[in-house]
Amino acid sequence: MPAARDDQETWFDPYMGKLDPHLRDRYQKMAKNLKRGLVFGNPHSVIGLLCACFDFALSEKFSLDAVFKAIRESFRLPGSRKLIDRLTAVNDSATPMSRITRKS
Repeated sequence: MPAARDDQETWFDPYMGKLDPHLRDRYQKMAKNLKRGLVFGNPHSVIGLLCACFDFALSEKFSLDAVFKAIRESFRLPGSRKLIDRLTAVNDSATPMSRITRKS
């Protein structure tokens, strides 16, 4: 990640060419959450974000630069498929706080 703030803005919002609008929106949200975590130390849904990074690195065929190039390089690891399966299971079984009911 670049140290200079102006460079960070570009790094987290790379050119996406003629990418499908649905995918563009998905990746922009992912980059925004990564920025929130890496720059401000306050990511939303850490396990979900980790799953999204592994999924992007292992599945997407698009040649996006900047933060997405870093994701591909950092999350393509031996054993990544097994790890993403475990992370996804944990993420899917997590209970949002709004669902927890307290007994009186």
